[in-house]
Amino acid sequence: MRKYLILLALIFTLSACNFPINSQENDAAQNSTSEASTSTQTPVPSPTPTEIPYAALVNGEGILLDSYTISYGQYMQALENGADLPTDE
Repeated sequence: MRKYLILLALIFTLSACNFPINSQENDAAQNSTSEASTSTQTPVPSPTPTEIPYAALVNGEGILLDSYTISYGQYMQALENGADLPTDE
């Protein structure tokens, strides 16, 4: 009886193992599935660059349009309030 239990345990253990039947066929099948899976992957789209609105470029640095608009509005308001024009000196 003990021999049958050992034989049954051995059969059960070996049945859990995956033995390749034809190693060349298995390798070819695995390569074809790995190639197929890599070729069907959806490419990730690259992010589209957003264009930054510059009012001007000074010494290679851009002045943002929003910053320029705010500064221009402050300058015009100062002129309306009686500020003197800057001199070229």
